[in-house]
Amino acid sequence: MKKSTKTHCKVPNVFPSMSAIIAGFEPQRFVWRMSFALTSVPRYFIAYLQLQRLLNRSHIAYRDFYRWVQLINSLIHTVELTFLLQLTYISSNENKRMHEYGFIGFTLCSLIHMLGTILIDYYWPRTKKICLNERERACRRKRLKWFLCNFVSLTISSYFFYRHNRFCEPFIYSAYCLCEYFVILTNIGYHSIIRDEWDQTDGQVLLMGKSGGGKTSMRSIIFANYSAKDTRRLGATMDVEQSYVRFLGNLILNLWDCGGQEAFMESYFATQKDNIFKNVEVLIYVFDVQSQEIDKDLHYYQSCLESILQHSSNAKIFCLIHKMDLIPEEMRTAIFAEREDILRDLSKPLQCACFRTSIWDETLYKAWSQIVYQLVPNVKGLEKTLENFAEIIDADEILLFEKATFLVISHCTRKEHHDTRRFEKISDIIKQFKLSCSKLAAAFQSMEVRNSTFACFIELCTPNTYVMVVISDPTISSEVTLMNIRNARKVFEKLEKDGVRS
Repeated sequence: MKKSTKTHCKVPNVFPSMSAIIAGFEPQRFVWRMSFALTSVPRYFIAYLQLQRLLNRSHIAYRDFYRWVQLINSLIHTVELTFLLQLTYISSNENKRMHEYGFIGFTLCSLIHMLGTILIDYYWPRTKKICLNERERACRRKRLKWFLCNFVSLTISSYFFYRHNRFCEPFIYSAYCLCEYFVILTNIGYHSIIRDEWDQTDGQVLLMGKSGGGKTSMRSIIFANYSAKDTRRLGATMDVEQSYVRFLGNLILNLWDCGGQEAFMESYFATQKDNIFKNVEVLIYVFDVQSQEIDKDLHYYQSCLESILQHSSNAKIFCLIHKMDLIPEEMRTAIFAEREDILRDLSKPLQCACFRTSIWDETLYKAWSQIVYQLVPNVKGLEKTLENFAEIIDADEILLFEKATFLVISHCTRKEHHDTRRFEKISDIIKQFKLSCSKLAAAFQSMEVRNSTFACFIELCTPNTYVMVVISDPTISSEVTLMNIRNARKVFEKLEKDGVRS
């Protein structure tokens, strides 16, 4: 103990420094360096994965500049890890100056990286105002707390280190060592938050099907604001492409887009089964209606169902018969009905919902609206509120759309309409109009359409939803309807927040 607390001042101390504990004695030095060697490569790999996760955020403004800022911040973190490597393998006994440079570089890079991450998280402009869910708010609070604790510990330790070298007072070096322990612990605590950030098992959506079936195209149209024409430049998905899609502002969909090449499909069922099919809430299987290998497609689908039964038996199953636009119109109903019967029989004992889809019409929105409906929290309360609202304002119909995707998440109809596909058509039309606005650097905010038989209003309802109100009573003025929509916003915002807590 006396040897580990010895300093150049030759004054009494009770706590040794971390360097003295680890590097000054054997076998501690060998154990520590071996342990660090085993974990050093995973540290760099985790830093890379975190960078990719941050770059995949879809609601960020100034994306090119944001990409460069995140790359620089990640580079600083990589340098921080390299300095930690340096001070681990070069002890103060072996080369005091190099060890000191390593410690100074590590602490400075650590502070800059932590502060940069917090500033970006709190203050970087967003393309839309979003509500954080409870997990995200907790991670943000923890990150700020650990950073402040680390900064305070480092400041106090620097003060004691200065006093120790300047005045050589008894036990001051021990105070410095104690603060050094807190610096290390708070740094570990800060970086441990990544475990909570990556814990996204809620709302896991598995998107599977044969290569070239159109999985990535439909995902890009719905969630990444691609037009059907833009999807032509998308390449094939290799292995599993995982993305976290924000829906309704606070609902995180863990979307796994699985490459459909034969080698990958075999791998999913042989070696990755436990990883891919665990905690699945929704399985979306895409069938190419023009596939020449129907038997093989059905074989892979059945293998998926067996894995789902084993690992996620409560999952909802959706089958999309895709690329229906390539089939002559007069044959589409018969072909779809035939495929639907086959899939429903094959899916037993699970229940399977089938949809015919194409990226060139509104059928894609109908299918995905039904899918996300299964994941919307508190949806029954939402429907009841819409019914009450429609009755109060004497509306024929009210639709609630998710803001980013414009998928219909709930509706109330008090007057029957002959067009049963109107919801999907409206989603498609408004989404295309929004894309046209964005190309002109304009933002879609609201819309009013009026003729001799009805009036239609599309207005922002909550930060994450739009509402469409259809009224046929000519005595109700636009001003009254818009005032009612504004007054209803607080009710819908409360429902949205209750859904987050539940």
